[in-house]
Formats: sequence, C-alpha cells, structure tokens
Amino acid sequence: MNKNTRHQGFTLLELMAALSIIVLITASVYGAFSAGISAWGRAFSEGEALQNARVTLKLLSRDIKSVVAAEPILTKNLGRLSRRYFCLIGGENSLEMICYSRPVSLYWPENFPRRSDICRVTYYFEAIEKGSEISVLKRKVSWDKSVLPWQEEEIEVFEGVAGLQLSYFNGNSWELEWDTSKKKGVTFHGLLPRLIKAGVTAGSSGSRSGPVYLETIMGVTTYEK
Repeated sequence: MNKNTRHQGFTLLELMAALSIIVLITASVYGAFSAGISAWGRAFSEGEALQNARVTLKLLSRDIKSVVAAEPILTKNLGRLSRRYFCLIGGENSLEMICYSRPVSLYWPENFPRRSDICRVTYYFEAIEKGSEISVLKRKVSWDKSVLPWQEEEIEVFEGVAGLQLSYFNGNSWELEWDTSKKKGVTFHGLLPRLIKAGVTAGSSGSRSGPVYLETIMGVTTYEK
C-alpha cells in the first residue's frame, strides 16, 4: 500500500472533538430553554398570588362599604326608645360586621323566596384540619332569615391567602382592635372607625415564587342620626 495514500473517514480524536462540540451546544440550548421555562413559571406563580390578594381585598372592601346598622344584632334601650347600632368587631386578622345583603335579582316575583336585607359577614382563619398548624382564610355569611332554596349560612375559602393584617383609624390614631359593643354614646357618631387598613399576604399553588403583599385603606360610612 502506498504510504502517500490518504485514508478516508474520521479519526477517533476528530469524533471526540465533534461529540464535545455537540454536547456543549445541546447544553447551552437546554440551559436557555430551562431558564425561559423557570422565568415563565415564576411570572405565572406571581400573577396567581397577586390575583388571590386582589380578589380578597376587593371582596373585603365591598363588604366594609356596605356596613349598616342592624337592630337584630345590637339593640340599645334608651328609655322607651330602641336605637339601632352598628356592629363591627375586628382584630388584627379577623373581622365581623353587619352588611347589606344584595339581592340576586331585581326582577324576581314577590312570592319567590328571598333572604333578609342584612347579613352577618365574618372573616377569620381556621385550621385546614383538626390539629394542623396550617390555616386558611374563610368568609362566612349568615342571614337572619333564609328560606328554601337558600341556606342560612355560606362559607367561602380564599385559596392561597396566608395572612391578613387589619388596623382601624379612630380619627386620630390607628388601633389594632375595634369593638362597637364597647363604644359609648347615644348617637352613631364614633361607633365605626373612619378608615380600615387591610394588608393581604398571598401565594400561589406553585412554589416558584415567594408570597406577595398588597395593602389598601378603605373608608367606612359614618354619620349622625
């Protein structure tokens, strides 16, 4: 065989070099793809957490704005007069109040069963099961009068809400607790806080992002009567 004859094909060294280049390219593409997937997952989880917090604050704000005076809850007898007083009892992470009960429809026949005009709304944390250290935020609505097909009580669970921080403005300073039953006076003035600050800490069903915190301040209707 002629020594000058060139061999056709690749040597082992050339194959190894080509394989190394392919591995490096594949690893780079996979890394970029994986980073993109992770970024999308974090953005999705953060968006879900923000949505959970916004839904909670929106519903809480709606309830606070519909607080009313209710005779079946608290009645003060002033001589022969029976005055109707507000009921709002709140702590740092719980709130109970009397609100208007919005009708499902304005066009139902008069003989169709309805709920009462007012309801008791309570926000509170409860363990997911007995003995568990994990708790969830719940919203319980109770009606004074409710006939079939309505239930007298309904409970809603806020998924992903890990914390609720409430404080109450009395016109001069913020308080961590509020109880209308302990307020003195013969008028409605001063029974309700002027403002309620609510902060919600929420997460998502995934674990790719940390919890988010949203805060808002809501005005409460106060008046003399």
